[in-house]
Order: sequence, then C-alpha cells, then structure tokens
Amino acid sequence: MAIVAVYQFRAKFRSHSDPMDAPPAVGLSREGLLLLKQAQDIRSDADAIAACTRLTAFDAVISAYGVIDPAKLELPQNKPFARLYEKALADGAAMSYDPNSAPPDEAPHVTQWGFQRTD
Repeated sequence: MAIVAVYQFRAKFRSHSDPMDAPPAVGLSREGLLLLKQAQDIRSDADAIAACTRLTAFDAVISAYGVIDPAKLELPQNKPFARLYEKALADGAAMSYDPNSAPPDEAPHVTQWGFQRTD
C-alpha cells in the first residue's frame, strides 16, 4: 500500500504555473511542503528533489521528512492538508509553500506582492 510522505524544503521557483494565489516571482525562493506518494516509508531526498523540479521548484534543499497518517487528516487543524494528500495520491506529488518565507536578501522583492516590511 502506498504512503504519502511529507518533505519540507526551500527552493527557487521558475514558473507561475503553481495554483497558489500568490506565487513567488520567478527566481525567488520559498519554504514549502512536498507531499510525495511512495511505496515505503523510506526518506529519499533525491526523489523529493526530482518531484519539486517537476512542480517548478528548483534547487530544492530538503530539511525534514515525515509520513502523513491519513486518520489525522480528519482533525480540524489538518483539513488544509486533505486536498494536498488526495492530490499526491492521485498525481504522485503535491506542493504547498509559505508565501511569507522569503529570506532577508529577497525582502525588497516581496513588496511586489503587496507585503510590507515591518522593521
């Protein structure tokens, strides 16, 4: 039976094809989560990086790994992951990223999406 693993990553984006509401500008990096359908509970950064690349997130660096317990998706705080989980099962992978995770050297670029620096 297949499992869905979760990989935390930081990567640069080279396309606006991501379905999120505010995709990062091309070339800017963000932290995100990759949900990857796997045959076994074995961490494979290489497979995760390849999946990130297919989803337009390049030069990914993986920082954490875990496995989703499908029963926990019923908890209210985990509802947003249910859609990603189903997409990963159907398509092999799904991605979500934090639009507010720009590193300090990219902060001036974040204002183009309407965010304001607070410092």
